[in-house]
Amino acid sequence: MSPTIKVFITLLTITLFAISANAKADDFEIKKERAVDQLLGSDVRDEEVQDILDIMNEDGSFQGIDYEDLSREAGFPHVGHTRNLVSLFFLI
Repeated sequence: MSPTIKVFITLLTITLFAISANAKADDFEIKKERAVDQLLGSDVRDEEVQDILDIMNEDGSFQGIDYEDLSREAGFPHVGHTRNLVSLFFLI
């Protein structure tokens, strides 16, 4: 194989790798922007914030969530905790 072809193949490989890496970074940024836009797109509702604060205990836990049950049969009851925190974060 001639040196010219080796250089060409090497440059082509480097170029394709750089394009691929850049595309993955761009895809991540697009997904991140969409998620942030969706989360920030809702209006602040004082009533919703107050409803969440009303069921929050002094230790930061929420009434109605069984924090002891970690079984698979219970599903994932802690998702309510996470949902409440995310709501407060984006509603306040």
